[in-house]
Amino acid sequence: MNSRILIVAGGTGGHIYPAIAVAEAIRERNYEVIFVTRNNPGDIEIIKRTGIKYFLLPTSNFMAPGIRKKIISVFNMACSIFVFLKILWTVNPQFLIASGCYVSVIPLVWAVILKKQFYLLEQNAIPGRVVRYFSRHAREIFLGFPLFYPIKGKAFYSGNPLRKSIVMAAQKFNLEKKNFSNPTILILGGSQGAYFLNLIGLSLASLFSQLRFIIVTGKQHYSSTRNQVKTTNCDIIEYTYHPEKLYEKASIVITRAGAMVLSEILAFGLPAIIIPYPFAANNHQKANAQYIVQNKAGVILEQCTSNELSQFINTLKNILIDLLSDKNKLLALSKNALKLAKLDAADVIARRTTKPQNIYLNL
Repeated sequence: MNSRILIVAGGTGGHIYPAIAVAEAIRERNYEVIFVTRNNPGDIEIIKRTGIKYFLLPTSNFMAPGIRKKIISVFNMACSIFVFLKILWTVNPQFLIASGCYVSVIPLVWAVILKKQFYLLEQNAIPGRVVRYFSRHAREIFLGFPLFYPIKGKAFYSGNPLRKSIVMAAQKFNLEKKNFSNPTILILGGSQGAYFLNLIGLSLASLFSQLRFIIVTGKQHYSSTRNQVKTTNCDIIEYTYHPEKLYEKASIVITRAGAMVLSEILAFGLPAIIIPYPFAANNHQKANAQYIVQNKAGVILEQCTSNELSQFINTLKNILIDLLSDKNKLLALSKNALKLAKLDAADVIARRTTKPQNIYLNL
């Protein structure tokens, strides 16, 4: 039996990291995993760290603004048609797993044309375009969050697969040892960072001199954020490949509502103040946040417009004061978060994709 599996992922950490988690779990079952990602330094660096063999596709996002970028995207897509066919012929995988990003489009088109079996990973409560378009052809779609509305095809709620290092740290997590008396506030904007949250974090640090703040700025915003620090109670971090170390220190998280960030903080039982990115496709971040809030594991706060910033900061300050003044409320949020966490998601996906009856015809 051919034991090679091709995993397609790229674009953001939210698409790459769950694919890596699945790859880790599948490799433990004695399968050879090979990645396909876009030709981008950030994506390549993340995958290189896994030690997994990878191929590159000349692909870019057609939905990016600007005529020039769209023309480049079409040209890259045309090139990818032939590049991926060569990859597929060379690797001859048993099946494909696609992480639902635009990098997946050409591989999935070829999979459909050649009748190659494939699975999809959907991280968000509202599915993206790629998953919606290809779901009916997939053998199974693995859901990171329960969907807000059904899609065609066979869907299974597995939870978002977390990397082994995060799972191992979360398994050692002890809620009773969480320090709510001398709290640390962790501010996260996702793998790309969020300049709005960085500024909010700096404002809060000046308002709460007795608290410790850690702001993960994202590489793009690191210098500009660091230059604006005016207090001594604020640690500025550009990016981390090991967020579990920050989760262990944190008492409360102020975060965007990216699916992977939310899934990781659930694993550590962290009370969350969630500020969804208002321009996310299909408003999927708000949907993710609503799932957390409906299950009483966090608080949602809508992002303000620029002329309402002072009012927004005041509201956020009051929410923070309310949480910090009530340890029982914090504990309740933590316990509810832990109930939602699915630490075995990667193993579940690996088991369902490699079970004996999933033996397919190869090219």
